[in-house]
Amino acid sequence: SVDEVASWRRPPRRTGKVGLVGRTGATGLGYQNEDFARHFEIDRWLIPIESTDPPRPRPKPGCRVDYLPVGADRASIREWMAGLDWIIFIERPYLSDLAVTARYLGISIAAVPNWEWLDPRVEWLRVADLMICPTKYSFNYISDWRRRHGFGWDAVYLPWPVDADRFRFRQRKRCERFVFVNGRGGHRATRLDGSITPQRRKGIDLMAEAMWAAPKLKFLLYSLYGEIPKLPSNVELRPSP
Repeated sequence: SVDEVASWRRPPRRTGKVGLVGRTGATGLGYQNEDFARHFEIDRWLIPIESTDPPRPRPKPGCRVDYLPVGADRASIREWMAGLDWIIFIERPYLSDLAVTARYLGISIAAVPNWEWLDPRVEWLRVADLMICPTKYSFNYISDWRRRHGFGWDAVYLPWPVDADRFRFRQRKRCERFVFVNGRGGHRATRLDGSITPQRRKGIDLMAEAMWAAPKLKFLLYSLYGEIPKLPSNVELRPSP
C-alpha cells in the first residue's frame, strides 16, 4: 500500500549544516523561505538572481546570505556548498546544476514539493533524499509516485504552520471578514486541445462573483496582479504586505 511504502526509512543522518536555496520578497515562496531562515538553523541562504532587480532579503540575524545567477557554473555552486551537509529548497532548485552538484559532493538534498508543478521526469527528483510534504494530499501524491516510479527518497508529512508571532492576538467569537490572496494571479489554465483559458489559476474571477453575491460580508483582497474584475464596495483591495 501507499502507507507501507511511505513509512519506509533509511538510517537517519545528522542534520549538520543546512543551506537554503530560494527566492525572497513578497510572494508565497518568498515568505516560506523567510520562515525557514527565521525558524530553522540555516547556515547560509543562497538567493538566485533571475532579473536585474536588486534582491531584498530579510533573513534572520546570523544567517549568511549569498547570491548567484540562475545560470551559475558548477564551480561557483561547489564553492557555495563547501562544508554543507544538506541543501533544502521549495518547489524547485532554480540553479540547473544545483542538485547534481550536491549529489556529486555527497550533500543530502531535501525539497518541499509543490505537487502541481512537478513531473516524474524532472531531473532533480532522481537525486533527492527527502521530500517534506506540507499537506496530506502532497504526502499521498508523492508517496504514490515513489511506489509507481521507483524513486529512492523518503517522504514525510510536516504541516506548514502559520507564524502566529506575526499577528496581534485578538479573540473573536464570529467571522467578520474574509481574506483572499490573489498574489500574481497564477498562470492561465491550458485545455486538453492546447488552447489557453481566460481564467487564472488563483480563481479571482470566481471569487469576484462570490463577493458580489454576498454584499453583507466584508472581504480583504491582497493582489500583486493589476488585471482583476470590477469589485463591489464590500471588498477592500490591498497590495501585498
